[in-house]
Amino acid sequence: MQPSISSATAAIPLPVLVMAAGASRRMGCPKQLLPLGSGTVLTTVVDTLLAADCNPVVCVLGASSTQVAAALVGWSVETVYNPDWDTGEMLSSVQCGLRHLSQVETHPGCLIALGDQPGLTAATVRALVGTVAHDPNRMVFCSHGMRRHHPIYLPASLWLRICELPVASTLRAVTGDPQLPVAYVNVDSFNDFRDLDTPEQYDSYRAQAMSDTG
Repeated sequence: MQPSISSATAAIPLPVLVMAAGASRRMGCPKQLLPLGSGTVLTTVVDTLLAADCNPVVCVLGASSTQVAAALVGWSVETVYNPDWDTGEMLSSVQCGLRHLSQVETHPGCLIALGDQPGLTAATVRALVGTVAHDPNRMVFCSHGMRRHHPIYLPASLWLRICELPVASTLRAVTGDPQLPVAYVNVDSFNDFRDLDTPEQYDSYRAQAMSDTG
C-alpha cells in the first residue's frame, strides 16, 4: 500500500539513524542477524533506507556489535557503537547517533528508524522525506490508525535538547511536547511498522514474506 500523503515536493538528502543496539532478549538471539530473504532483518531495513536515498545511513550498535558490524560489511552504511546500549530504553542510542551526526556534518535534521521493522517500504520513507521538505523545522511522524510510528524525523534544533535528557528519561520527553510543531505521514498498511520482538513474530513475518514473493 502506498502512503496516502503526497511527497511531490523535492526531497532533501537526510541522514537516518538505525536503532540496532538492543540485546533481543525476547527473541533469544540477535534479531538483527536473523535471516530474511537474501540478507538479514537489519540489512533488509538498510536496503529500504538506501533505496529511499537516505544519506548517510548510520547504524547504532550495542549488543553483539562485532557480529552485527560484520554482517553490514558490503553495505553503504556507517556504524557507531553506543557503550550505554543497555541503559534505559532507546534514548541512549538516539543520543549517541545524534552526537555522531553533529560531529561530522551539518544537517537540517535526521530520521530515526528501527532495525527490526523489515516491512518498512521505500515509498513510506520517501513520503516522510517529502513531508520534511515542506518544513524541515518541525517533527514528522509516520501514522497509522491515529498512532505514531517510526521512522520519525527530528529537526536539528531539537538535538541538543534530546542529548541533554537524563539517562532515566525517554525520547518522548521531547517528542511528546505539545508546544512543538508536528506533521504526519498517514500510511494505510500497518505492515510497515511491524517490529519483530519474539520468535513467533519473526516466524510469522518470514512466512508471510516468503508467500508474498511466491
